[in-house]
Amino acid sequence: MIADYTLIRPLGPSTYGDLYLAAPPGRLAIDADQVVVKVLPEVAAEREFDRFAREMQALASVQDSHVVSVLDAGHAAGRLFYAFSYLPLGTLSAHLVEGLASELPQAVPAVRDAALGAHALHEAGIIHRDISPRTIYVTDDGGILGDLGLAEVLRPGMTSTGIGPIGGLEYTDTALLRGERMGRSSDIWSLGATLHRVATGESVRPDLPSGDIVTVIRHALSEPPVIADSCPAALRPVIEQAMDPDPAARYADALELARAIDDAESRR
Repeated sequence: MIADYTLIRPLGPSTYGDLYLAAPPGRLAIDADQVVVKVLPEVAAEREFDRFAREMQALASVQDSHVVSVLDAGHAAGRLFYAFSYLPLGTLSAHLVEGLASELPQAVPAVRDAALGAHALHEAGIIHRDISPRTIYVTDDGGILGDLGLAEVLRPGMTSTGIGPIGGLEYTDTALLRGERMGRSSDIWSLGATLHRVATGESVRPDLPSGDIVTVIRHALSEPPVIADSCPAALRPVIEQAMDPDPAARYADALELARAIDDAESRR
């Protein structure tokens, strides 16, 4: 149990937390027998919970079919958690483990739908910060952007340069590693890197070393991203623009990127 959720089984680790399949409490009054509960690792004081609750409320206010539904958030035994909809097909990352995600018909449409979800978050003043195959859930005909554990509500005058764990640097905008301001363009870069991964099965940072964070970041700063030769011709210019070194040269917003993906798919 955590709070009034009955945990059924672990779903594995996630960015800054662990995921569990759980039976929701009756108080949620939802038409679902199962939800996912993400439990954050650190013990949190009341002040941290207050900020966490405000940000979860902001996320829950984004009612868009391309963003996972945040159902609840709480503080139990010093641990922060939140609940969201269970999507049984899993993430794009899981399909990458099983084989080339481009062989999955929903793979590229899932990235397009994640771009639509990112646009909905951006319009609400929220930056996802952790878009990658492991945070995009597959549906029957596309995908849903989920796992909002690193999302940042950007209030007026507020900036953030936080990044996720080392494994996520493949999908982290190089401009952020240089300390530049986070915004729509940084999520668009991550969407481009994700599109490249699902379309080619290869990383845009193919030689990223393992080891300490300083070494990894130095490498990412010194070696520009690489578009694989196997990248489909129709998708190459889409990925190149999404990941342009100059944030101002990227797509104006994630909606424009989603439309570009659709157009490229129609020509493949």
